[in-house]
Formats: sequence, C-alpha cells, structure tokens
Amino acid sequence: MLQSFGRPVIVADVVRRECTRKLGAPGEERLAHWFETAGGNQFKEMRTPFLSVFIAAMVQEASGENPDATVGLGDAAISWILKNLPLN
Repeated sequence: MLQSFGRPVIVADVVRRECTRKLGAPGEERLAHWFETAGGNQFKEMRTPFLSVFIAAMVQEASGENPDATVGLGDAAISWILKNLPLN
C-alpha cells in the first residue's frame, strides 16, 4: 500500500524506528526491507526532536524500569511533523 500513493510518504524518525525495532513482529521484516530499498522517491524520513527521547525510552523498557516508556512518542513525533511541515 505504501507504494501506491504516487508521491513520497513522510515518515517520522521515531515511527520508522518504532516500526522496525521488534524483530519477528508481524510485518516488521517487510517494513524494514521497504525502508532500506524504497529510496527517496517513495518515502522521506523527517527528523524530530523526539528520537533521542525514544531511544532512551527503549532502554528503560528493555531494562524493565518503565515498560511503557515509549508509549505515545510516535504520536508526539507525528504531531510535531504536522505542525512543522512545510506548506509547499
């Protein structure tokens, strides 16, 4: 479906990381392959100020310190992109 838009899909850096972080999760392998092979004509990854927070939260989840540390960070990154998306 991602290839059917006819223009690049904008993906938040956090969302890309979130989609490909759980090896063996349903669809993870296909998404990881798409990100690696799609190139700039199918998606554009946008940097957000949330990636470093997300990476730290993944560490907290992995250690058991906070099992829900990453909850909502993908949504926050998407909201940030929508607010800061160029109008052109």
